[in-house]
Amino acid sequence: MLGILDSNEQLPSVRNLAKHLTINSNTVSKAYQYLEMEGIIYSVPGKGCFISEIAISNKNVELSILSKLKRSVEECKNVGISDASCFTILKEVYGGKYVKNR
Repeated sequence: MLGILDSNEQLPSVRNLAKHLTINSNTVSKAYQYLEMEGIIYSVPGKGCFISEIAISNKNVELSILSKLKRSVEECKNVGISDASCFTILKEVYGGKYVKNR
């Protein structure tokens, strides 16, 4: 989330969003279904779809953790720990799936 929508705020209807984006309404409907399955939105019969409080809370937690990670990496840099050492730790944590982009 980028802070554009708040928790419990209503989303545009499937038809209105499809028209605005000039895409098929089935595409929007499937996207809404996926978001609901993931707990990001919830629907109220006859009223529409709304942003879940859990989605906002989860995003705030994610942003907080990433902020802490950034501060930790900055501390590593400030004390002279190499980026290679940091990348090694990332690889360990992510099970070797991290690929260094250069």
